[in-house]
Formats: sequence, C-alpha cells, structure tokens
Amino acid sequence: MRENPDARNIDMLFDAAISDDPLACSVVAHRMIEDGVLPEYICDVYIPAIARRMGDDWCEDEASFSLVTIGTSRMQFLLREIGPGRSDDRRWNANGDQASVLLLLSRDANHTLGVMVLAGQLRRLGFSVKLSIGESTEDLIETMLDLEFDAVFVSACMTDDLEDLREVVQEIKANSKTPPPIILGGVVVEKDGNALHVTGVDKITNKLEEALSFCKLNRGTLSR
Repeated sequence: MRENPDARNIDMLFDAAISDDPLACSVVAHRMIEDGVLPEYICDVYIPAIARRMGDDWCEDEASFSLVTIGTSRMQFLLREIGPGRSDDRRWNANGDQASVLLLLSRDANHTLGVMVLAGQLRRLGFSVKLSIGESTEDLIETMLDLEFDAVFVSACMTDDLEDLREVVQEIKANSKTPPPIILGGVVVEKDGNALHVTGVDKITNKLEEALSFCKLNRGTLSR
C-alpha cells in the first residue's frame, strides 16, 4: 500500500494545494481520513508525492515559482494540522532516554517540507528529533557539544550545497569525542553520484530504514 497511493487522491490533494481556496487542502485531507486513509499515510506518502510533482512541474516550466511556494506552504500547514498526537508527539528529549537524531538542513532553508516529513516519521518510530534549519556552523557545533546524538541526518537539494556540507561534516567530526554517523539524503542523492566522496558523510541514502540500519538504530531503541 505504501508504494501505491491512490492517483485520484493525489490529483485531488494537488489541485487543492494550488487552488484559490486556502482551506481546500484541509477539506480534501479530512475527507480522505473519513474514507479510511491514515493521517500518517497522508504525511509520509501523499504529501511527498505532491511535493515531487510540484517540483517536476516547476522544472518543466509548467508551474510558477510562486504557485509552487504557495502549494508547498499549504502542504506544510497540512502536515502540522494532521500531525499533532501522531507525528509531533515526540519532540526533542534532552534527558537522553530516547535514541536521538539531529536533522540538519544547512542551506535552502525555504525547502523544509521534506525534513518536516522525515521528522514526523522518526518521532512516530519513537526517536527524539532535533531540527537544525539554516543554523550557522558555529551554532551547530555548540549544539553538538552540549547534546549527544545517535545520528545526524543531513538533507541537501542542490549539488552546489556539497562543498559547504563537506566543511560542516568536517567540523562535526573534528569537534565530537565520538562522532555520530552522518547520513546524507535529499534530492542531491539522485543528482550527484559523487556526493559521498565530496561531503565526507558516512552514507548516502533516501531510504529511512536503510539509514537507521546503518546507524544501528531500531524502532523504539533507547540511546543509552
């Protein structure tokens, strides 16, 4: 089921996202829920599918940047609306009694939808998640020194980000007594086959289960 969302629902939700009615997304989503679609399935499958479709339309000049921006912001709002009690019930826990993941988006801070989807997925799996979006390297290192993380997941959209990410990865590893595994994901993974070598991360993948397995983190695992 996860790999085959209903095309009709995708079309309805996509049309709602770019419509003149700012409430249309919510109406369609709640109708889907009433029809038996789980809220987390909308968050994890439908919303990313619609985001990819918007991105494709923009790249092919079939949608304006402003239209894509509006549609994406509505998807973000919907993610927050149907997330409470599900994707947002486990936020950062400084007590260290949950496995912890730092989600890092160092550039393109406007493109946060994918990171928010991933945060929701991790929280529902029982992980404590801290978001770092557009944070300076200095502030990031201070966070790394103050807190312990079991993994760092980095998201990048453009190949141009890779050189900057290499510096961030080097700083993380140089300033950590026991550096956590660093995983790179995002659109750039599909665009640049040299990303692993350029950035110095430990692994590149867009598959969550593969990333967790590499980090030796299981569902519900306690960090320490």
